[in-house]
Amino acid sequence: NDTIKSINNIHQIKYMKYWFLIAENNNDKSQVCLGKMYEEGVLFPKNWNKSIKYYLLASKKGNVEAQYKLGKLYYLGREKDIEKATFYLTLAAKHNIADACYLLGEIYQTSNIKNVNKALHYYFLASKQNHPKVQYNLGLIYLNGECTSKNINRVPQRSLRWPGKHRLFMDIYTFTINLTFSINLFF
Repeated sequence: NDTIKSINNIHQIKYMKYWFLIAENNNDKSQVCLGKMYEEGVLFPKNWNKSIKYYLLASKKGNVEAQYKLGKLYYLGREKDIEKATFYLTLAAKHNIADACYLLGEIYQTSNIKNVNKALHYYFLASKQNHPKVQYNLGLIYLNGECTSKNINRVPQRSLRWPGKHRLFMDIYTFTINLTFSINLFF
C-alpha cells in the first residue's frame, strides 16, 4: 500500500514539474491548466492567489478561457471585485462564451452597476447559444417590467421549463389572475 502511494506521489511530482516547466516557457494552455489545478485543488491544495496568477499570465496572451475564469473568480470567488469581473468577462464575451455573457447579464441585472439594457444585451447573446439559465432571467426581467412596462407576452416560453419554473409560474400567477397555463408546460 505504501509502495503504491509513493509511486503515485512520484508520478504526481513529475506531472507537476512538467506543467510548471511548460508554463514557465509562456505556454498559455499550461498556465490555464495550472490555474485550474490551484482553483480546484488538483494535485496540490486550493490556492486562490496562485490560480489568479496563472490565469492572469494566460489572459495576457489572449487566452479566452483564462479571461472567463478570471471574470468568474472575481465575480463569484473569495475576493469579489465587480470591476475586474466585468473587465475579464467582457473580454471572454467578445468571443461568444455563453457563460461569460450570462454572468455579465447577471452582474448588470443585480449588482451595484445595474444597467438593465446591458443585462438584456448579454442575456440575448447567451440566449442565442441556448444558455439554460438565461431564459429564466429574461422571463423575470419582462415579467417585472425592468426594461419596459410589464409584458407577459415577451416572457420566453422556454423560461417556464427551466428548473426555476415553479417560482416563475407563481410570479406570473400573482401578476395576473387571468392567465391560464396548460399543465403540459410543467411536464
